[in-house]
Amino acid sequence: IDGSNTAGGTTHDMTIIQTETTFNPAIHILNNADNNTVKYCNLQSVATGSSPEHGVGTVFIGGSTAASGNDNNIIQDCTIGDPTGVRVQYAGVGIYGQSPTLRNTNNRVSGCEVVNFRSFGITLDSNTLQTRILKNVIHMTRPSLAMVCTGIALYEGGPTTTTFIDSNCIYKL
Repeated sequence: IDGSNTAGGTTHDMTIIQTETTFNPAIHILNNADNNTVKYCNLQSVATGSSPEHGVGTVFIGGSTAASGNDNNIIQDCTIGDPTGVRVQYAGVGIYGQSPTLRNTNNRVSGCEVVNFRSFGITLDSNTLQTRILKNVIHMTRPSLAMVCTGIALYEGGPTTTTFIDSNCIYKL
């Protein structure tokens, strides 16, 4: 998905807003979805659910009933969240491997602005390998609705290894 209106362009001309309030991300990459790119999009949701089975975050890479996980996906140069703070989601980006045999491998979130979330800017849960989180700006323009607000969270519920986190800017949480 290329949200720019011009070939090779860098403008954010496409906006995807998910308005269901319990679960369901604006972008859900699941069931052995490999080699997908989402770039130059404005992505928003209002989902408050925190269950990985239904998707955690405005962008969620996870869940699989297929033979393998979701690999080699790229989220690049997107605005994730509502800069005005009207639409606030549980997390900006969630990556969750279904099990040790259904891992998500080599996914990348880079150059994105992640703004105005309840609990997590970017969260990596169990069974994620070789994830890259690079050059993102993670911040709030209004106070969080949660008691604890985290820019980047890594959780160990299964192998979450070889994660590269580099050159991110996190402020006003």
